[in-house]
Amino acid sequence: MEHGKSNRPDWHAAARTLLGYLNFSSGKSDPQSYAALNSVFAALAEEDRGSDEDLPLWKRATRHLRAEWESLRNDESGTFGDISQAMAVLDLVEQEVLPSYLDFHSDLLFHQVEDRLFSPFFLARTMELVLRQGGPWDETRRIVNGTLAQLNDYVGYRPLAVLEKQKTEPYPHERVGVVPVYLQDVGVAEGPYRELVTRALKLLQETDPDLLEEACFSLDSLRELAVDPRAFDFDHPVNRRPNYQFGEWDPDRVDLRGRYDRFVVREVTLRAMMERVDSQQGLPREELLFDAAAVLAGTILMGAGTSGWGPGAYGSEVTLGQIVQRIARYRDQFYEQLLARVKGARAERLRTEAERLQQPFGGARQHLNAQLGRLRAAQREHTHVARLYARMGFFAAAREEAVRVPAPSARILCQLDAGSPPLIRLSTRERSTTRPPTCRSSGTCLNGASLAARSSIPGTSSDLTPAFHSFPAPRTASTTNGQTNLCHSFTACWGCILAFGARRRLDTTRSCAKRWPISFARRSIGGGSTRHTKSMQSMRSIRWKRTARPST
Repeated sequence: MEHGKSNRPDWHAAARTLLGYLNFSSGKSDPQSYAALNSVFAALAEEDRGSDEDLPLWKRATRHLRAEWESLRNDESGTFGDISQAMAVLDLVEQEVLPSYLDFHSDLLFHQVEDRLFSPFFLARTMELVLRQGGPWDETRRIVNGTLAQLNDYVGYRPLAVLEKQKTEPYPHERVGVVPVYLQDVGVAEGPYRELVTRALKLLQETDPDLLEEACFSLDSLRELAVDPRAFDFDHPVNRRPNYQFGEWDPDRVDLRGRYDRFVVREVTLRAMMERVDSQQGLPREELLFDAAAVLAGTILMGAGTSGWGPGAYGSEVTLGQIVQRIARYRDQFYEQLLARVKGARAERLRTEAERLQQPFGGARQHLNAQLGRLRAAQREHTHVARLYARMGFFAAAREEAVRVPAPSARILCQLDAGSPPLIRLSTRERSTTRPPTCRSSGTCLNGASLAARSSIPGTSSDLTPAFHSFPAPRTASTTNGQTNLCHSFTACWGCILAFGARRRLDTTRSCAKRWPISFARRSIGGGSTRHTKSMQSMRSIRWKRTARPST
C-alpha cells in the first residue's frame, strides 16, 4: 500500500469509512476498514514529525475518530444519525479491551510499549473482534473475554509432553496476538517497519519462482505477515531449533489448499536490522535499507524452509540435518542472484563488501548475527547477576537487574530470588517494627510463584515435571534448580506471614495455597523429591494462631 502525503479530504474520507464500518458491521472482515485506519495512522504520523506529544498513536487515532463523529452528528443527510454502535465499540476498545489485553499479558509483554503493540492493523482487528461479540454493548465482561480469547490466537512452535490419557495444551497466557505488518488485500501497515517490510516483499516478488518453491514460500499464499511481540528467550529449549529466530509459518493457520497462510517474524530480528539502518554507519540510509531488506527476505526464506509450506511438507523420514543443508544451499543462491541483479555504484560496493567479508551482503548479515549474540549474552548476564545479587543479600540491586531481562521465564525466576529471601532473614526487633520490604502482600508473592510455575518457566508443565525430554540433559538440571527455587520461595512467603503476623492476609493466603500444586512434592525430580517433600510438609504443619506476632 502506497503512502503519499495525506491531506484533509483523504483524512475525512478514511474516518467516515471506518465509522460507517463500526456502526453497521457485524464483524465481517473488511479490507477497506483496515486501509482506512491505516490512512488515519499515516496522517497522524506525518503530523507528529514536528510534534512533541507523547500520547500513544492509537489513542490519538481514536480521539480523532471521536472528533470526526462530532462533526457528523449534524449531518443533514441523516446517514450517521444513530451512531451509538460505533461509539460503543470505540469505548470498549479504548477503555476495556486493550487495557485488559495489557493486563492479561503483563508478564509476557512486560518489555513492550503501546506504539509497537497497537499498530493500525492490530487495532482494526480488535475492533472487528469486538463487533463479532454482538450486542447488547453494556455486557462488558462478556465482550472483553470473548475478544481476548479470539485475539490471542498464536503460540508458535511449542512441543508439549504427551501423557497417557491426558491431553496437554498451551496455557492461555502463552498465546498472544501477533502484530500484523502486511495484509494481502490491504498492503503494508504504517509503523517503524513499513519501509523495511515494503522493500523486502518487493525483493521476494522479484525472486526466481523455482527458488521460492524450494524455500516453501509463496506470495500468493502469504495472506498475512505479522510480528511476534514476545521477547525472544535465548535459553528456551524450543529456540534452539535452527533458524527459529528468523520466523516461521504459523502452524495453526492453514488455508483450504492445505498451505500455511500467515508468516510470523521475530521482533528481535527486525529491531536488530533497523538498528543498523538508524545508526547510518557511514552509508546513506537508502543503501542500508536495501541491505536490511535483502537480509530480511533471506531470513524469511530460511524460516519458511524450516517450517515447510504446510503440514504435509515433511514426512517422518526427513531429518533436520537434511533440511538445514537444503536451506543453506538456496539461501546462498538467493543472495547470489540478488547481487547479480544489482547495478551501478551499489553493485560495486556490495561486491567489494562480499570479497572482504567472504559472503554476499556480509555487512548486514554479520551485524544481525552479532546483534543476536549480544542480546543473548546480555540476557544471560543480567539473569546471572540478578540471582547472584539475591544470594549475596543485595535484593534492591537484584531487582534492578531482573527488570532488564525481557524474557518472562528468566525475569520471574530472578524476581522470586530477589523478593522472597529477605522476608525470613529479619531479626526479632525488625519483625516487630518493619514491614516486609519486598512483599506488598503475601497473596501477591504466592500468586507470582504460582504464575511462574504454571506458565512461563521453560521446561516445565503444569505438574512441574520436565516437559521437553528430547532436549539435552543440562536443561533438565536447570529445570530442577528452578523448581527447587520455587519451592523455597513459596516456603519463604509462608515464613513472612508468620514473622509479621499478617492476620488480615491469612484468608487470601489460604485460598491461594489451596491452588498450589502441593502434590508435585511426591514426584521424583532429579533425585530431589525428599528435599521438596520436607519443605512442603513444613508448610502443612503450620498452625494458624490469632496472636499478632508469634513467639520466636
